[in-house]
Amino acid sequence: MDDIRCVTCDCVNVPERSSKTKNNAHLERPRGYCYCTHVGAREALGLRGHYVSKNKNGVGICWTVGASDTPAIKTVPVWCPRKLMYHPMRTSYNKLLGVINSRLPLGLMWAYDPETGRYIGVDNREGEVRTKEFERASHCITWMNSLMSVESGASQFEVEQ
Repeated sequence: MDDIRCVTCDCVNVPERSSKTKNNAHLERPRGYCYCTHVGAREALGLRGHYVSKNKNGVGICWTVGASDTPAIKTVPVWCPRKLMYHPMRTSYNKLLGVINSRLPLGLMWAYDPETGRYIGVDNREGEVRTKEFERASHCITWMNSLMSVESGASQFEVEQ
């Protein structure tokens, strides 16, 4: 499994900085704002139900540490498209249908279908959508764990309510 942190990611960009003010005059240069430029970032953020801006720089992540270009985040946002490849995300049933139809973003995700009372697991890590229905969320998680156990270094994950 890759080292999934914004600090090590090639998709993090710092295209803009704050204006120089008397509050940051002691810094060599003002802090900057980090953006994720990954091609699946907007779709992954949308899965979480967040507003996705049309910012040309990408999806906003966080400020930098002082005057550096280092993101002030120790891991990654919960919506990280690289993280979806190894850690499934629970989303709404309607958003899951959108993933099935558009095949974006790539990754593992699951949702509860209120009409049937079943849990739907989706494996879209390679752009080929595979779905499976389950009576219980724990069975869905077990299925995703079995998919991940084939890959070396993959961690087991648990039901996130």
